[in-house]
Amino acid sequence: MKNMFLYNNITINNVPLYFGGDVPKEELLSYSFPPTPPGNIKDVRYNDNMRYSKDGGTIKVQGGENILVEYNIQSDEEWELSTDNECYQLKGREKIEIKRQLATLNLKRTENEKINK
Repeated sequence: MKNMFLYNNITINNVPLYFGGDVPKEELLSYSFPPTPPGNIKDVRYNDNMRYSKDGGTIKVQGGENILVEYNIQSDEEWELSTDNECYQLKGREKIEIKRQLATLNLKRTENEKINK
């Protein structure tokens, strides 16, 4: 994971995940997790058991009552983090506290029109 700081990152309950950018094929395995732990042990990962996703996706959240999200978007891209009834626009560097338990979050790149003047 030598290039992990070149990508956007989101930390959920102290577990870092990465998105955007391109990970070389030979490095993808270093971004994988072992199988999900049993029971209600705290765990956060993309739905495919990875800590990296080029285009975002479904993030599984296991254990814990509240969710603390910290993110750092490295470029001028805008991303969206959504729950079943809330949507957060991610740009730059911020923190979000979601004061309830959730099983999944959804992360996706948003389309933003730029007007060149």
